[in-house]
Amino acid sequence: MTNNSLSFPPKTLSQSFLIVIGGGIAGIIMGASRHILPVVFPHMKSSIEMNYQDLGILTSSYFLSYMVSSYIWGHYSDRIGGKRIVLFGSLLCGAMIIGIGFSIHFFSALFFTIIIGIGAGGIHVPMLSNILKWFADGKRGFAVSIFLVGEGILAILAGITIPLITLMLSWRFVWWFFGMFAILLTFGLLALIRDYPTVGGAKKPASYLDEERITFFNIMKVPRMITFSLVYFLQAITRGAFMTFIVTYLIKEGASFKIAGGAFSSLGLGFIPGTVLSG
Repeated sequence: MTNNSLSFPPKTLSQSFLIVIGGGIAGIIMGASRHILPVVFPHMKSSIEMNYQDLGILTSSYFLSYMVSSYIWGHYSDRIGGKRIVLFGSLLCGAMIIGIGFSIHFFSALFFTIIIGIGAGGIHVPMLSNILKWFADGKRGFAVSIFLVGEGILAILAGITIPLITLMLSWRFVWWFFGMFAILLTFGLLALIRDYPTVGGAKKPASYLDEERITFFNIMKVPRMITFSLVYFLQAITRGAFMTFIVTYLIKEGASFKIAGGAFSSLGLGFIPGTVLSG
């Protein structure tokens, strides 16, 4: 292994490019874990006798398991390697997305949704940490934005393809299709992402604290972190509520499934330039 491969930031374009593309793919898998249910639910609910309150419970359960697991996965990502956790989380998401396609009642869907949230937590924090380690301060924002753009890409695909698959086949094929899609993308991650090298006396990014000093309570003593946490919390509530119920609302108001799906795709379309520009 050459010295260039252990330097910070990466000295070759190929290293940076692979990490960014891997981040985008991880973002697509993250999107699959979040954006299938809101679009497919209008056709799914009657088949297994669910209502709109159940949709809210499923969405809340996903985010609760995602939030708790994010803390746990983040704790272990630097110890066992973020790449392993990302790959495991991606496979878990793909398998459980397929599992929802076999749901026969609300509680089976709830079980699979909770596990999907756990898998999604294993993607987001370790992948984000990996990107931040590989890139210098001036390039981190753009690199992270590519990771987040993947979620918008999946929202566009979901709004276009889910109505077509559902109307031609059934809602169960939607889950099976996107689950297999997530698993196939995981093999791409296997080839693209890598942990930041720490052997041979490699230097860690200067902006990173000694991990022995990093605890939850130490972090929350930093006013800026409290502000970031509140902003992210409010963003999750507002965007989550809107994207969860937009398709069901439009269909209830008389829009066709395809039109409602197109509206959902437009949210993803708007998400992409805003994310890249802010990055």
